[in-house]
Amino acid sequence: VKTNNGQTIIIGLPDATHLDRGIKTASGIVIYHNPNGSDAVAVPTAQGVQFLTVIENANAPTDYVYPTIVPQGGKIQLEAGGGALVLDGQGVPVSSVAVPWALGGNDTVRTWFTTDGRTLTQHVAHKTTGVQYPVVADPLFYWYAEGVKILLGMNATATLASSLLFLPIAAGLSSIGSIVIQNSLLWRAGWFQVQAAWLRTQNQCLWI
Repeated sequence: VKTNNGQTIIIGLPDATHLDRGIKTASGIVIYHNPNGSDAVAVPTAQGVQFLTVIENANAPTDYVYPTIVPQGGKIQLEAGGGALVLDGQGVPVSSVAVPWALGGNDTVRTWFTTDGRTLTQHVAHKTTGVQYPVVADPLFYWYAEGVKILLGMNATATLASSLLFLPIAAGLSSIGSIVIQNSLLWRAGWFQVQAAWLRTQNQCLWI
């Protein structure tokens, strides 16, 4: 698939060799049955594509590996908040992956990502007492939006990780009563600081 900035990535489905031939619905959703107790569903969206795994019973696997062909020299990188980024050979994001979720009945099921740089694995801890089936889990890939991308150097990333750089800007908006904007900026400031702190431990720089 082509991303918004012209890069190409290819995302494979978990255990693809054992999937039945996909059934495409009128809305464009494609459903693949797997005899191991889990079905794969591909849902195209305006911003990317969502892959849903429908876990039918406790015999189904707990790990779902999405092999991903990234741009030459690129890789998959986990984010501190639980999501992931697909980076090109220059380290520029071409796709982002939302924080994973899993739901059994009305209850959330613990889930998280790991990666070896080439595959994104979603782990779903559904083999626990009280889990109701079917359990539905995702990942959701967004094509990275066009726009200005700023790479902070190592020193700037370290400064952001240990300071309240953005907070005075957000706090100043309270004088004009822009509570929604203020809260949004405060949230973003916290997010940036969490990302910066985590990337600093990995000796990496922060993209904004």
